[in-house]
Amino acid sequence: MEKYIYRLIKSSALAAEIDGNVYRHEMRPRDAKSEDIEVRLISGNIGQCQQGEVEIVVYVPQMSVGSRTNKVDDLARIQWICDMIRLTIEEHGNPRIHLCINSEPKMKSLPEAKQTQVKVKLEYSFVNH
Repeated sequence: MEKYIYRLIKSSALAAEIDGNVYRHEMRPRDAKSEDIEVRLISGNIGQCQQGEVEIVVYVPQMSVGSRTNKVDDLARIQWICDMIRLTIEEHGNPRIHLCINSEPKMKSLPEAKQTQVKVKLEYSFVNH
């Protein structure tokens, strides 16, 4: 399912609008400073009826405000990206795969990297027949 979500995000309008890349889990360079998206499988089972969770992790560069040297979270950009993820998930076109964002995105400031990490969890169910 990680590969399916990765391809869905990679081919979305969101991927075209970020200044970085879309990666599968552990493929993003550790020293990356760009606005990137990483997709990773959290849990899942195999068989005829599959269920689990996939996490979409977005790295958003922080911004300067006025003459401040400290960077702050770019909340408007984060909201826009979260809205685009939600829209991408709602519009995906496979009727056999049900995707659902059932919780609010989680934000974490990464001051050393001058980025904000945003995690969006998707639940999925898939009937393989």
